[in-house]
Amino acid sequence: MSMQENMEAGFQNNSMKLDSVTCLDKDGNSIDLRSLFSNERERILICRFSELDCESCISYSISKMKEHIGDIGKENILFVTSYFNNKMLDSQMMLYGIDSFEVLNARDLPIPIEDWNKPYYCVLDSSLQISDLFIPSKTTSHIQQIYFDSIVNKYFYKAKDDKNKS
Repeated sequence: MSMQENMEAGFQNNSMKLDSVTCLDKDGNSIDLRSLFSNERERILICRFSELDCESCISYSISKMKEHIGDIGKENILFVTSYFNNKMLDSQMMLYGIDSFEVLNARDLPIPIEDWNKPYYCVLDSSLQISDLFIPSKTTSHIQQIYFDSIVNKYFYKAKDDKNKS
């Protein structure tokens, strides 16, 4: 993924607002994305992937996200997947080691990046506005570190600060 493509993806998707999006939780219950936000939770960092994405790309995206749990806070991370079969999703959650995280299954999100068939990260706020979209790539791991540092400093510094106090 070139930096130019990443910038293009950001330009096309950042500041877009999702209409009411209904997902399925691990138990198959319908969840509206708006219900995930509260007075204490204003933003969520999303790792989005589909069963149609490249397997090694999914694994890489998840592993990089998990490296930053301590700084972001597990409660601020949401994995949003797109799987046709919930049983397959269950086995993949175990394989990827995200079964203890908040995971939702959403078929399609109405944003252009969905057509790219690549895992991506973005920040979603309580108004369902997308910001800071980024497509991870093994070839730009140094840029990914800058991305995560920026996300932590802009949105999740309190989670990092709370960790340092304990």
